Amino acid sequence: MSPFTGGQFGEPRITLNRRFLNTLLLLLLFRILAAIPILNVDEERIRHLLAQNPLIGTVDLFAGGDVINHFSIVAAGIFPYLLALMLVQAACLLPSRLRQMQRQGEKGKKRLELITKVLTVPVAFLFAWILSHYLSQQVGLFPGQVRWFTAASFWPSLRIVCLVTLGSLISTAVVDLITRKGIGSGAEVVLVGGSGLVFVKQVSAALRDAPGKAVAVQWLGWITLGSLVVVVLSIYVMSAKRKIPVQYARNPTSSRSPFSRRQQSYLPLLLNSGRVLPVSAGIGVLALLQLSQDFFQVHAHSWAGALGHSMTDWATPASLWYWAALACLIIFFTYVYNFSVLWQRDEPISERLKKEGGFIPGLRPGQQTEQYLSRVVTDISLPGGVGLALLAAGLPCAVLQMTHQNLMVTILSLIVVVTTVQALRDEVCAHRYSESYEGLLHPSRKKRLWDRLCGMDT
Repeated sequence: MSPFTGGQFGEPRITLNRRFLNTLLLLLLFRILAAIPILNVDEERIRHLLAQNPLIGTVDLFAGGDVINHFSIVAAGIFPYLLALMLVQAACLLPSRLRQMQRQGEKGKKRLELITKVLTVPVAFLFAWILSHYLSQQVGLFPGQVRWFTAASFWPSLRIVCLVTLGSLISTAVVDLITRKGIGSGAEVVLVGGSGLVFVKQVSAALRDAPGKAVAVQWLGWITLGSLVVVVLSIYVMSAKRKIPVQYARNPTSSRSPFSRRQQSYLPLLLNSGRVLPVSAGIGVLALLQLSQDFFQVHAHSWAGALGHSMTDWATPASLWYWAALACLIIFFTYVYNFSVLWQRDEPISERLKKEGGFIPGLRPGQQTEQYLSRVVTDISLPGGVGLALLAAGLPCAVLQMTHQNLMVTILSLIVVVTTVQALRDEVCAHRYSESYEGLLHPSRKKRLWDRLCGMDT
């Protein structure tokens, strides 16, 4: 199942071809919105800023790809939604009502989705203000910049921030429509479309700036070789899983489960259930720190101003502390999402195994099985998080140290394309198999079939 929330059941039946068409039309709608500027800005200065500050370019990547260049209405894109989603998932790890909701099946899942969408509004407003304020100071979006404290600048500032916030909410609505009416997760579709566009533009710009045809051919060879390395590593890191052996005590011919044709099976637990979501969350935290440091320096005094200056020293890709902080955040959010996937079920995995007559050898069904699975997720999240951190933070850092070229945006765009295309391929296969069982299975069994086809259930 996709790491981004979205149900496939309880919806009117939509054919696979219609889902493809809906996905293309909605993705086209997002790209049209990405081309609508809010203001008549100097795009050349913004492109120069994105090149000088790859962290902002990375924010642009996870917002939807190529949305800040024009300072479009979707300049914030789906970034606030992804950040709100990770905040809700992190809150679910703590003993709270949110954690109880994860145990309430489909009803709890819908309530968590509603909380995520509500939380997206203030996150989008805050992010829109910080981004607009930063860009106005760096490239001069409009005279007077984004300020709230004078009558002349209050309404223009409010208008810009509200438009960017509205664009983020529209992006979230497009994501939700793709999830319900299209193929796979809407967030993944938007990310793969934007990331592919960014990667092509980055490579084209590099080849265009080559001093000659021979050098361009040589650079193309290195780009191709590096891309193959990134693709192989991405597939390995994102596909790694721990297989937990499961046995079924019932006679396969009399079992009620449609998956019990064999008495032995396994439960696959991915080392990186969130795929690139921990990367986007880690970059989001660092981006908010870097974008807010300018506010502290300009508007604050004493200890707050000193804090802003101290963040300037390490919250940039030129500092090794930045890459270390990004790696730690990626590992942390990997733990967050792995546990959220383990607990975000209609019922605990241990109870589902018990109902279907399955058990893990050597463990009692129920509480003991659940505790064991939690320990396993704790153990596999560390290598999974470290592997993802080395790929998304360690590799760009190594390239920067050796070549003095910050290829963070290019590498991350390729990682996003590879992982999301792989996830969408699984979704398409699941849709095809699900259609073949249409009308033959009860909805609850059909849902279990979907989970199994997506490789997330026993």
